[in-house]
Amino acid sequence: MYRTLLSFITSIFLCAAFSSEAQERTDWALKAVQYERAAFDAEDPHDAAEALVAKAECYKQLRRFGDAAATLGRVSMYMLTPERRDDVLYEKELCSYLAGDFAGAASYMEEAGDAAAPRRLLLDALVLGECARWDESRSRAETLLGTLYGGDELEGARRELDALFARVPKLKTEKQAVFRSFLPPLGHLYTGHLSEGLVSTGLNAAAAGWTVWQCISGNWITGILGGGIALSSTFMGGMARSASLVEDYNHDAMRGFNDALRALLLQHDFAE
Repeated sequence: MYRTLLSFITSIFLCAAFSSEAQERTDWALKAVQYERAAFDAEDPHDAAEALVAKAECYKQLRRFGDAAATLGRVSMYMLTPERRDDVLYEKELCSYLAGDFAGAASYMEEAGDAAAPRRLLLDALVLGECARWDESRSRAETLLGTLYGGDELEGARRELDALFARVPKLKTEKQAVFRSFLPPLGHLYTGHLSEGLVSTGLNAAAAGWTVWQCISGNWITGILGGGIALSSTFMGGMARSASLVEDYNHDAMRGFNDALRALLLQHDFAE
């Protein structure tokens, strides 16, 4: 009887705990709806703006950064004090960055102008890095380090930064890849995919050889039409593939560098 009662009490406790946890997980979504209603019902535009800012914070807690940025985009900035406006612009930039909208984050950064706050300098450096604006990113990072350190510590931090930016990736261009593709496998070699380029060259050679063989055999229609279609498919396909490899190459190069930049800057204590 005692074990049965203990098991029953334990079950009630666990159910209550899990129910509370589930409720807590859904609170942010519910609060977002409530803040949207508050913004809709607000008679004072300032109250409406603050309700939208609060709703965006709910989306941040839910890790719905794109929705948070979109919500902040609805805020009437002219209703905010200058200090509050700077905070909201920072949140816009941060949410856009976390959502992967780096161009949008850069636009909010430029709207905010120059700022000396460490958190702002850090975010600006990361955003500019994602936009491949290396010189500006380095300038922001150096300014950040200057606000945190002095003397030997600053020199050491700058040496680390210099070593990283000495390895800034050189991005490829689709125009160059397509131009080089007129001489297979140079288009693939441009992005470091020699083996794939050799396969593409082999397919081009096979299509051209088959076309010539058909024409020599007297099958002019088959050779010109069939061979021409095959050669066009392999040749144009190789050019398109070279262009797509440029996108992959640039993505991997930027990802590796920007991940290293983020790791380097986040090791410093930039808390305000």
